[in-house]
Amino acid sequence: MQETLDAEGVAGYVAGTLRRDRADLRQFTAALADAHVHGVQVEWDRVRWARRPGQQWVDLPTYAFQRRRYWLDGPAPEGDVASAGLDTGGHPMLAASVELGDGRGAVFTSVLSLQRLPWLHDHMVGDAVVLPGTAFVELALHAGNRVACGRLEELTLEAPLVVPADGEVAVQVSVLADGDTGRCAVAVHSRPRDGSPDTPWTRHATGTLATATVDAADFPELQWPPADAAPVDIRGLYDLLDEAGYGYGPVFRGLRAAWRRGDDLYGEVRLGGDDPAAAVAGYGIHPAVLDAALHLIALGTAGTGVRLPFAWRDVQVHAVGATALRVHITTTGPEHYRVSAYDATGRPVVTADSLTLRPPRGDGCAGPGGRCRPLPRGVDAGRIPRPGADGPDAGGPDAADGGPRRGRRSCRSCPVAARRTG
Repeated sequence: MQETLDAEGVAGYVAGTLRRDRADLRQFTAALADAHVHGVQVEWDRVRWARRPGQQWVDLPTYAFQRRRYWLDGPAPEGDVASAGLDTGGHPMLAASVELGDGRGAVFTSVLSLQRLPWLHDHMVGDAVVLPGTAFVELALHAGNRVACGRLEELTLEAPLVVPADGEVAVQVSVLADGDTGRCAVAVHSRPRDGSPDTPWTRHATGTLATATVDAADFPELQWPPADAAPVDIRGLYDLLDEAGYGYGPVFRGLRAAWRRGDDLYGEVRLGGDDPAAAVAGYGIHPAVLDAALHLIALGTAGTGVRLPFAWRDVQVHAVGATALRVHITTTGPEHYRVSAYDATGRPVVTADSLTLRPPRGDGCAGPGGRCRPLPRGVDAGRIPRPGADGPDAGGPDAADGGPRRGRRSCRSCPVAARRTG
């Protein structure tokens, strides 16, 4: 019958009320529902046999159905690393490690993917899932603690690490003793896991680790928030960040309140989710918690485009397992900040003497539709000066304004450090 209507060009729909072995009221009711979804007005009040005691009719929502996934994300299978002569990595992001035979350091290995670490999907730049800059800090500090170097003296991020939507990335974190100086060199490399054995590794970050220090004077003000700090309205902040090119999901949207006093910003950060304590287990400082602390900086820069962590100096984690922070950020120069975070009792959790931000390359993670790409191999990321540094050895984009220094690549020519124009 439907074929006849179609052949004659008659608009209509045929719903079968009788089918073999299904000629009861259930089939008739199903036919009514079929007709209803095809635009037929059905007087449902007269279909009393479809009702059950205690049930009532409800209207369908007028908006598109919202999808919520209820399947649990099972942990990725782990191999027997001991049978390969390896130790465990001792960290949710690092599966295995091996101590070098000469005692000069260790190498940590792992595989990153959205299946293994679902929270990564909540950190996007443009249309790419990018490993947060705070994750490099966490990886470096974990490796350093294994060799008694718990202070990140400096860390420069040379290339973004893009996590593919499908597939996995092999990661190496190496930490090597620097002679008898008491310092260690740290580096983070990656390459596609499904690549050939001769696929080159991309270096993402390099830095120096040193012995941890304790600064007893580094405590926040007794009153929180400071009495003379003015509240800042953060409603709509993440909408602005979305427009700027960031893509923060629920895990990273942790900034809850903010205040301003001169060049100082204060904020409260709290990790969301059903069980924050379980989410941070095994981390020194969870990357999403520390990343949310940096969102304070965006209160005055959200309209200037994407800014990503480029260089860290003197970073220490004083307490592990934090799910909430009281944050104090001081502007120390253009794109330079000092970061201090504490728990609710005022004890230090994480401190960074200096953080430098830089816009990504114009053809990299630059807004919606941009694809985050690593720097060309062999490109020097440039030297980043300490805030307030000047003179011919200061480096950085300001030094580059007068042309490249002899024997040093101009920072303006470094893709990751190039400032956005226009």
